[in-house]
Amino acid sequence: MRIKIERIGINGEGVALLSGGECDNKVCFIENALPAEEVDVTIVSNKKKFCVAKVNKIISSSPHRLVSPCKYFGVCGGCDIQHMDTSLQMEIKKNNIADTIKKITGQVVKVDNVIRLNDYGYRNKMVFPFANENGKNILGMFEKNTHKVVDIDKCLLASDNLNKFLQLSKDFFKKSNYKGYDFKNKKGDIKYSVARESGDTILVTIVATRKLKLDDYYSYLTKYFSKVGLSLVISNSSDEIMSGKYIHLFGEEYLELEEFGLKYKLDNRGFLQVNNEIKHYLYEYILNEIESNSQVVDAYSGAGLLSAIISKKCREVVGIEINKSASDSAKELAKVNNLKNINFVCGDVKDNLKNVISNFNDCIVVLDPPRAGVDGSILNLINDLSINNMPTSSQNVTDCRIHKIIYISCNPATLARDLKILTHEYNITHITPMDMFPQCRHCEVVTILESKK
Repeated sequence: MRIKIERIGINGEGVALLSGGECDNKVCFIENALPAEEVDVTIVSNKKKFCVAKVNKIISSSPHRLVSPCKYFGVCGGCDIQHMDTSLQMEIKKNNIADTIKKITGQVVKVDNVIRLNDYGYRNKMVFPFANENGKNILGMFEKNTHKVVDIDKCLLASDNLNKFLQLSKDFFKKSNYKGYDFKNKKGDIKYSVARESGDTILVTIVATRKLKLDDYYSYLTKYFSKVGLSLVISNSSDEIMSGKYIHLFGEEYLELEEFGLKYKLDNRGFLQVNNEIKHYLYEYILNEIESNSQVVDAYSGAGLLSAIISKKCREVVGIEINKSASDSAKELAKVNNLKNINFVCGDVKDNLKNVISNFNDCIVVLDPPRAGVDGSILNLINDLSINNMPTSSQNVTDCRIHKIIYISCNPATLARDLKILTHEYNITHITPMDMFPQCRHCEVVTILESKK
């Protein structure tokens, strides 16, 4: 069947409306097809409202099509859009954000051009799954939409040190008696090898089903890296990679990092954006949105790095974080850097936000939630505390409770859902996509909202 591709879907697949045959008038999703291309396809799945097809042959090719530099593209599930040039990748990410917001909120919004600072070699952390096939250990990446492990030699998204680590680990575990994990039958010794690097230091965490003797592995890595830390997670979880008993085994316990003059420590359990260049740009962007005399609430503050950066400019910051370990790390970060205008509250945002803001007069709220977005009760509270809902005598910027929101999102769908509520009381002034994940369909988005009065 010959079809013309009309547009790109949210997952990077080509989209066309079919006519004739059993799929008449159905939307068809075609992986690895680009807009304006004519392709010969075979229908592989015919659902009630849509169908899925695979490309047999590209009859007329898009000028935006690239030959992927990675030999695993299309098999490995790490990249979605490596077959598109940079300009099309950025256009698609920008349009997907605008289209998602329009579809969910009904609003036509202006989305800024995507900020993109690199293409490959940007990841400072990788999770490599282990498997065992026919008695052979395999270390690589998951095949797309499966738990089957693709045996790779190199990931083009990973830094040089992480690819060096991958090859060393493959060589070492080829001769090991420990077996990679069978994710289907839930058998084996090692599930994952997690590695994060900075400068001359690499932290490695082996995620295993039981306690393992890994001193030889540590010694092997120290021959090739200046500083190595090795830890073990004993995992019984099918979903959470780092869930389980954490044991530091050898060497470095943390990466020692510095950002905006702030010193902090991080191990493989902590969160840090994987793209250093975009991370720094993101923090600078947020800092530019903070007025020098303002008071700031950093909801979902994690280990406190963003709160600490903001504290360098504003009058006062309070971070709220439900995870005790992360909250304790945030308090230690503030102590080490002698930050006097910052406090941290350990607890749920919805239980603590109102009380924190009650002590403020001129407030900015920073929201950096997980992919699930912000709880509706929190959004309603933020609306209630906007300058719009203050007594008439207090309706000026210096007396308002919340006059600005900075919302950082990694999920356009939940962002749009939350904006539908927040725009009752706040106007969107900027939506800026930042390409934290080149070659992948995902994109970080920073939205600035200001009170309507």
